[in-house]
Amino acid sequence: MNLIKMVDFILNVKIEDTIDKDAADIYRNYAKFLKQFIKLEMFVPCDEYGVFMKEPSNYYGWKYYNERSELIDYSDCEEYEKAQDKILFKGFEYVEKRGSFSHAFRLKKSAEFTVSFLNNEVEYFEGWDIELSGSAIKQIFFSTI
Repeated sequence: MNLIKMVDFILNVKIEDTIDKDAADIYRNYAKFLKQFIKLEMFVPCDEYGVFMKEPSNYYGWKYYNERSELIDYSDCEEYEKAQDKILFKGFEYVEKRGSFSHAFRLKKSAEFTVSFLNNEVEYFEGWDIELSGSAIKQIFFSTI
């Protein structure tokens, strides 16, 4: 599912997709989703302070092969996993800042661009070709924001 305008969302949601949930709740959730202020953690993994996190060197083995050792502290892998769950938009990667943009971050998708998050809401991206993550879909369809 891609990020779309609120009107298009309302017109395209089928009642059978609501799984016995009141459609009005889903519409409200999507409206609240669009009104969230943009944060870096919506695009790439970030720590509890909103600072970009690089993938831990042992994350792949920890995640996919269940490689564990009692001698190694895996808290960085667990923190990275939690950070992954906060990502709302798929397909972005962090690019190191250049210059003195203190209120912007650089992301790369198909082409590199700078996203300013100061006073912008998710709604800013309506109509862009941005795919929502499973976490975003959960926010909209299965929870209250």
